[in-house]
Amino acid sequence: MKIGIIGGGAIGLLIGAYLADEHVVTIITRSSEQAEDLAQHGIHLKKDDQVHIKKVQAASISVLALNDYDLLIVAVKQYALEQIVPALEKVSGTLLFVQNGMSHVPLVKRLSLDKKVFVGVVEHGALKTNHHTVTHTGMGLLKISSYQQNNEAPIAGYSDFPVVYEDEAHDMLTKKLVVNAMINPLTAVLGVPNGELLTNPYFKQLFDSLFEEISVILQFDDCDGMKWHIENVCYKTARNHSSMLRDLEEGRPTEIDSILGYVLTIAAEKKSQAPITKSLYLMVKGKERGRREDTNEVCVVCINRYIGYLARIWVFDCFYHNEAMDEKSP
Repeated sequence: MKIGIIGGGAIGLLIGAYLADEHVVTIITRSSEQAEDLAQHGIHLKKDDQVHIKKVQAASISVLALNDYDLLIVAVKQYALEQIVPALEKVSGTLLFVQNGMSHVPLVKRLSLDKKVFVGVVEHGALKTNHHTVTHTGMGLLKISSYQQNNEAPIAGYSDFPVVYEDEAHDMLTKKLVVNAMINPLTAVLGVPNGELLTNPYFKQLFDSLFEEISVILQFDDCDGMKWHIENVCYKTARNHSSMLRDLEEGRPTEIDSILGYVLTIAAEKKSQAPITKSLYLMVKGKERGRREDTNEVCVVCINRYIGYLARIWVFDCFYHNEAMDEKSP
C-alpha cells in the first residue's frame, strides 16, 4: 500500500519508520530541506540503544501529491491543520488523523461525509533529534477508530508497533484528551518530567485538584478508572518530558488551545467553573507569547523562569490553603 504521512515531526517519523517495513511510505514535509534529508538518509529509528535505518520517500507538501496515496496519515499539530484543509478536501483516498486534543473533530466529521476518515491516538513516546532521526522513548499503542460505521482499520500493526481498532471514536479521543489535559500543561508550567507530578506532594495535590475539576466538566462514567489510567501513563513515562514542555523549551507553539482550550469551551457551554484549568491555560499562553515576541534569548529564559516561579507559589498556596481548611474542619 502507498502511504503518505503529512508531517515530519516525532510522531510522523515514528509511524513512518514502522510502516516502511511493509508499505511504500512517503513523508510529506513542510520544508524541502527536510524532504531532501529524508530522501538521502531515510529515517533513523533509535530504539533500545540500536539504530534502525528505514528507507522512505519524501516530498514537500503539494496539493497534487496528496492524491497519489491509498492512505494519508495527517500527523501535523492541531494549529497547522488549517493550512492544509483545502488540500485535504480534494483528497480521494482514506484519511487518518492523529492529533492531540479534540479541536479537529468538526473537520473530521465534515470530511467524513464523502470520504473514509479515521481518527487515531498515539500512545507511544517519541523524540525527534534532527530532520531524519527519531527515538522511540516509550512503547504504547496506536489506536484507530472511525466516525463512519463498518469501516475496517486502514492499517495493521506489528508486534513492536501494535495497532488496535476502537469502536467508539469519541470515547477514545476523550480518554487521550484527558491524559494530555492533565500531564502536558502541568509539566509545561512546572518544568518537570511526567513522573514528578505524582512523586512531589505539592504537584500531586494540584494534579488531584485539576482532575476533580476536569471530571466535573467532562463527566466521566468511571472517574476512578480514568484517574488510574492517567496515573499509569505518568508512571510509565516518568522520565519523559511532555511534548508541550519540549515545545516551550524550543520556542515552538503548543497545542494548548486544542487541549485545555477545548475543555474550557465545554465548561463554558455547561456553565461550569474551571479556575485551575483557566489558570494553567493562561500560564502556557503566557509562556508561548514570551517565546514568540521576545527575540532576546536571555529575556525569554527570564520570563519563563519567572512564570514557573509564580506557578510554584500558586501550587504551594493551593496545597497550604487546603491543609489549613482540613485542620479547621471539625
